[in-house]
Amino acid sequence: MLGTPLLDGSAVDRCLALRPGTAERLARRGRLPHVVLPNGSIRFEWDEVEQLLLRQPTRGASAELPGGAALVEKTTGCEETGATDAK
Repeated sequence: MLGTPLLDGSAVDRCLALRPGTAERLARRGRLPHVVLPNGSIRFEWDEVEQLLLRQPTRGASAELPGGAALVEKTTGCEETGATDAK
């Protein structure tokens, strides 16, 4: 854990084509792996999110995240989106 840059929820939402706020909502429900920083901010390791997605069965061109959030398309290069640090 913590071997890759940490992404904020909006970066994960963009990478997974989710509605804004979905990644953090899934994290708070315990359905998406995440890290809580000392200031309470939620961050995500792309490698862990990607591993979760790879374990999910797919239906056609789309998959579904735990909790029913639809995944439309996984954008490549998300692991390289700059990490955001605690503010």
